[in-house]
Amino acid sequence: STVQGRSVDLLNRTINRPDTTYLNLFPTAFVQYQVSKNGQVSANYGRRIGRPSYQDMNPFVYQIDPYTSQRGNPFLRPSYSHNTELSYTYKWAMTVKVAYSTITDFSTDVIRQEGLNGYQTVANMGRADVLNLSLNTPIPIKKWWNAYLYAGATWNWFRGSITPGVDLPGENFDERVFAFNGYMQHSFTLSKVWGAQVSGFWNAPTQQTIYQIGGLGALNVNVQKKVMQDRGRLSFGIDDVLNTMRWKQSGEFAGGANFDIYRKWESRRATVRFSYRFGNNDVKSARQRKDNAGADRIKTSGNL
Repeated sequence: STVQGRSVDLLNRTINRPDTTYLNLFPTAFVQYQVSKNGQVSANYGRRIGRPSYQDMNPFVYQIDPYTSQRGNPFLRPSYSHNTELSYTYKWAMTVKVAYSTITDFSTDVIRQEGLNGYQTVANMGRADVLNLSLNTPIPIKKWWNAYLYAGATWNWFRGSITPGVDLPGENFDERVFAFNGYMQHSFTLSKVWGAQVSGFWNAPTQQTIYQIGGLGALNVNVQKKVMQDRGRLSFGIDDVLNTMRWKQSGEFAGGANFDIYRKWESRRATVRFSYRFGNNDVKSARQRKDNAGADRIKTSGNL
């Protein structure tokens, strides 16, 4: 059903004929084919909706400092996306995937200037076309050394206009950008009771709509030991060993509003964990011996 109407907020901002359509179709299709003993191809398609959160639409003004505030945008519209994926899996382990998405009414944060004051809100930006190529695979290097790798390359095409409210001018943009992110994990079996793990990720510098985003990465290490007859596991780890987790973002808006954001949090930390497995291992062993004995009797009777 649809409703024709007029919406006015406390600041007398008006929108006519608000979107009140409650009927939408979100189909999903999935096809899988075994091309060989070790290879499998999968393809899927789906249409999805991304609804804005309550806080993104709440027009209440939250004052950050005397010159900066934050508010929601009651005129936000939901985003719709068409998603298509094609993947190939080898030996149920390595997967290569190509994915393409088209997103309409893509939304993100924007900064607006009102005299000496600026405020942050959320706006529908237009359309985004996203093409992604990714690879994830385990890598058995040695009997005592196993690795896992993920690498993804993304090509984004953003185009549209920033319109936080119907009474504000838009900013047209047309941007084509590249993004890359990767993750690797190495697991070491040092002895029957000792193990270690080294992992890390890296997101290359990129751009999202009108935002410039800096690179981001971290290195983590962890050591584990089996204790209490293999029932317990004691581990010690350090996250972000090199203390490189720093978020950098910058943007330029109409009206002379330029900003740079630097964020640093307590990302480098040490953790100690202990886990213990309860239960009786002999119960499972006894059940396995019973099942094996039954199988042997069946095999013997068959030979008779």
